[in-house]
Amino acid sequence: MFRVGIGLGGMLLALFLSMTPVQAQATRTWVSGVGDDANPCSRTAPCKTFAGAISKTATAGIINCLDPGGFGTVTIIKSITIDCDDTLGGLLASGLNGVNVNGANIVVHLRGLSIEGANTGTIGVNIIQGASVTIDHCHIFGFNSGSARGVFVAGNAAAGTFTQLFITNSVIDDNGVTLAGGNISGGGGVVVGVPAPGVATPGVVRASINNSDILRNGVGLRISPNSDTTINNTNVQGNVGFGVLAASGGAVAFVNITDTNISESLAGSGVRAEGFNATVRMNRTSVHGNSIGIEAVNGGALLSSGNNVVQGNFTNNGVFTGASPLS
Repeated sequence: MFRVGIGLGGMLLALFLSMTPVQAQATRTWVSGVGDDANPCSRTAPCKTFAGAISKTATAGIINCLDPGGFGTVTIIKSITIDCDDTLGGLLASGLNGVNVNGANIVVHLRGLSIEGANTGTIGVNIIQGASVTIDHCHIFGFNSGSARGVFVAGNAAAGTFTQLFITNSVIDDNGVTLAGGNISGGGGVVVGVPAPGVATPGVVRASINNSDILRNGVGLRISPNSDTTINNTNVQGNVGFGVLAASGGAVAFVNITDTNISESLAGSGVRAEGFNATVRMNRTSVHGNSIGIEAVNGGALLSSGNNVVQGNFTNNGVFTGASPLS
């Protein structure tokens, strides 16, 4: 009986151990250019890729870079921060998206990343769904295949909800330039509020772009229906088609532009409001050196606070459709 009891106890202990997690997820993990994804992603035993680290990082945790390196593309389905601001983390996305964000109500921070499409990448940061995504001190460039967008937030959240996008202190350049003339239905630097096919009643996208450079893209910024976008202290320059395009459909597209330079859109207008529900408000903004300065078509509204500079555009400067009082 004694031997039987010991044997049964050993079996129960083995069963218990087999049910215990091998390794708990950490609130902070690390990657390194000389790491290994078989490691626990600790500071002394870092992982090699973001994809390897994210599986070992707890929800709302942080992934840091120990040293500069290329850490691979990643899909994010939970709240997470990837912070490589002190070292610069690279993502090479040849023929792929760089970062996919796809989780209901998740909060994501991307900081200090160089996201490169090598001219064959499709979308730098692809936000399918999520509550909030912050892109800070990042460089997103070279996405020129397929959808060809530097940053794309689809607005796929359920009706009555909203997705927030914050871009600060970042450079988004040379995306979507292979699409002829920066076609308005094609590529660009930042594309806001275009739901996926079949999403009939999308949520609202609220985007904020501050202290950034949007350079040499197909379209600099394209803002579509069901969105409200603020552009502040940003340089929108050298884009192939439009600098800033607000194109509405059945829902509103609001854009507020303050303290911003919009120039050298050689094949299109600096600012274009298209459709009855497209409204662009401008304050202390310079629009110059574009094919057309500003234009409102098909009922779009271009409102000025009376302190903008719109001059020196090649075909014509254009006119505002109304005033936007300061108070």
